[in-house]
Amino acid sequence: MPGVEKLLTELQKANIKRCVVTHSPSDLVAIARSKNPILNSIPNWITRKDYVHPKPHSECYLKAIELLAKPEDQVIGFEDTPRGLQ
Repeated sequence: MPGVEKLLTELQKANIKRCVVTHSPSDLVAIARSKNPILNSIPNWITRKDYVHPKPHSECYLKAIELLAKPEDQVIGFEDTPRGLQ
């Protein structure tokens, strides 16, 4: 996505919590990360093995919030698939 490398770099510099929630299996995530090194700046990855219900169910997103956010935190999410947008 245009601008994402700069955004991820700035989030890393500011030590802002970051996470990817994906329905992809871990082995495909590893391939994507090896081809796009900036993705390694994201320390937390929730993949298909980490939740039961596939998108568009909210379980995977709620899991990320539960693991990483405090009640007073502000959370923003970016979605890049039609299924996830549902």
